[in-house]
Amino acid sequence: MSERIIMDFGLFFLMQRDEQWAEQAVYDSDVEQMLAAEALGYHSVWVAEHHFNDYGLCPAPQVLAAFLAARTRTLRLGMGVSLLPLHHPVDLAEQLAVLDVVSRGRLDVGIGRGGTLQDYQTFRSERADARQRIEEGIALMQQCWSGQPFDFAGQFHSAERLHVRPRPIQRPHPPLFIAANSEDSVLSAARLGLPTLSSFFVPVPELQRRRQLYRDTARAAGRPQAEIDELEGRCGGMRVVHVAPTREEALRATEPPFMGYQRKMAVLRSDATGG
Repeated sequence: MSERIIMDFGLFFLMQRDEQWAEQAVYDSDVEQMLAAEALGYHSVWVAEHHFNDYGLCPAPQVLAAFLAARTRTLRLGMGVSLLPLHHPVDLAEQLAVLDVVSRGRLDVGIGRGGTLQDYQTFRSERADARQRIEEGIALMQQCWSGQPFDFAGQFHSAERLHVRPRPIQRPHPPLFIAANSEDSVLSAARLGLPTLSSFFVPVPELQRRRQLYRDTARAAGRPQAEIDELEGRCGGMRVVHVAPTREEALRATEPPFMGYQRKMAVLRSDATGG
């Protein structure tokens, strides 16, 4: 008899605003849905970090998650994702440690490098070395969450006799995930031994190819098969779902907002933002 596989369902919130909505209305609507998710049986909610545009109105998902933590009891709270190259890893680790404590161990931490050229320029970071910043930053954050004093010497950050408090409730630290919308990110996640988060715009055949790439890379890094299987079981994937009586009604309801999303994505990737 084959082993039973359990899938957890969560909700992802981009906090996007179109021309008809005020910023306050976006927050009111999305927070209402987030709070309803627990009673409806969802496992988690994930909030994206974005800056300086209507594509996403939440530049500080850890602040919003703290608000949710005070009003829920079982719902897991996901950073979907934290843009680590825009932050000092120690500062982000401290904020997330506090969030894990006040939520009593309900934090999940997605890490990504997405962001516009304006983001990187404003926060004095470099997109060209974003991958290296992420890998070094994760190592530094894990040290911060160890509960022990440590020294750290990296390419971008260093520390001496650092002892970060409080320590997160979850051991050894809150679960970490890597946003993997590119092959490069899949390879990095496999080398680091971290599960991936894939967006809805990655086609299923490509997800299947990347799964094999992840397995091969993790195996080449010396990870045992049991660990690889466990990591794969924790990987997350996003899909857009709308329930309606008929396919035609579903398309009518979703086409305008989805096309609005595509327009905002185009602006995000334009030369004006350097996306």
